[in-house]
Amino acid sequence: MVKLTVHIINVTFPYQNPYTGENWTIKYETFDKGWDKENNTVKPFPQGCMTHAEPEEETESMTMTMEEFVDILSNSTTSIDNATKCEYVNLTSGDSGDIIILRDQIRILSYNSSYNYTRMAFVSDLNNSHYLFIGGDLTKNFADGDNVEIKFHVMTDVFADPNNPSWTVSVKTIEEMWDTTIHRFTSIPPDIVKKV
Repeated sequence: MVKLTVHIINVTFPYQNPYTGENWTIKYETFDKGWDKENNTVKPFPQGCMTHAEPEEETESMTMTMEEFVDILSNSTTSIDNATKCEYVNLTSGDSGDIIILRDQIRILSYNSSYNYTRMAFVSDLNNSHYLFIGGDLTKNFADGDNVEIKFHVMTDVFADPNNPSWTVSVKTIEEMWDTTIHRFTSIPPDIVKKV
C-alpha cells in the first residue's frame, strides 16, 4: 500500500479557442505535484511524493457468492458536480477500505494462452455465466469443483479526466480488478485466489 501526498492548488492560464479565436482565461483546482506549470497541463506524479504506508484499519468485511458480487459490480451510480468539476462513479455497496470476500465453487475453468489469463465461472452464477479474468494459468492448481476464496478491497481512484483535464473523475471500484495507471479494469492477480 502506498500513500500519495499532494496539495490542491488553483491554476489560471490563458487559452485561445481554436474554433473561434477567442481568448479565454482557464481557472480550476488541481494537484500541485500533478501539474506542469510551464505547459499548463497535467503530468504524472513524481515518485518522490509516494511513500510506503501501513494499511488503514479495515472498516467492513462482506462475504458473498459470485452472483452477489456481480450484482455489486453491475449496480453503480454516476453523478456530476459542476461546481467542483468532478464526475463520480460509485459502487452502490461498500466504502473505500472495505473488504469483499468471494467464496464459491468453480464451475468452469479455462486458460487463454494468447492473452495469458484464466477464465473462471462459478456455481452460484449458473444462470448468467459471468466470468472472472485472472492473470496467468491457474489450471495447474485449480479445477472445476474446487471451492475458492478471493479477497477484494474497495478503493477509490481519483484522476484528471483524460478528455478534459479541467475535470476530475472519482471511481469507487475493486482494487484487485483496477489498473490505476490507465484507470480501467484489468485481470485479477492470481495470488489472491485461494482454495478453501
